[in-house]
Amino acid sequence: MSSDTEKDPVALEEIAVKAVEDVGAAESDPQKELLLLQYLDRKQEKYAEGRTNESYVEIVRNRTRIKVAVMAEVAAKECRSQPTEAKYQALQKRLYEEVEKRRKAEQVSNGLCEDVERAKCASVDLLKRLEAYRTAYDAESLKVDELLGAAKKKKPDYQTELVVRAK
Repeated sequence: MSSDTEKDPVALEEIAVKAVEDVGAAESDPQKELLLLQYLDRKQEKYAEGRTNESYVEIVRNRTRIKVAVMAEVAAKECRSQPTEAKYQALQKRLYEEVEKRRKAEQVSNGLCEDVERAKCASVDLLKRLEAYRTAYDAESLKVDELLGAAKKKKPDYQTELVVRAK
């Protein structure tokens, strides 16, 4: 018995059950025995390429051992990859959240840029209106100053005229 089959008693038991069934069936009917031997010979020819002469049963045992070893390796890798998968999922979630935050921040930023542009336009408009009001105020102030100057010049004349009328 090889060390691989000792490690996997289930595989050994399956092979033994199949061999016993095949031998039992062959003993009861010589025709079946002949068919079984022909079948095993075909399998041996099929799987014997590049190998030493092994019986079909050995080939099946080897394949079963390989399958069991591969299954164990796959299960071990899956166990090792579960924490990695969990980390991957957590990172995916964080990435999605960061992308959403960035998208919202860009929307807010675009809205703020539009608000700044409107405020600039309003400021320019208010500055133009202020300049227009200053110009109008300066013109009115100049007229008032002219009228006051004219009134000061006419005041003595007006006072003398009032004195003359009063007499």
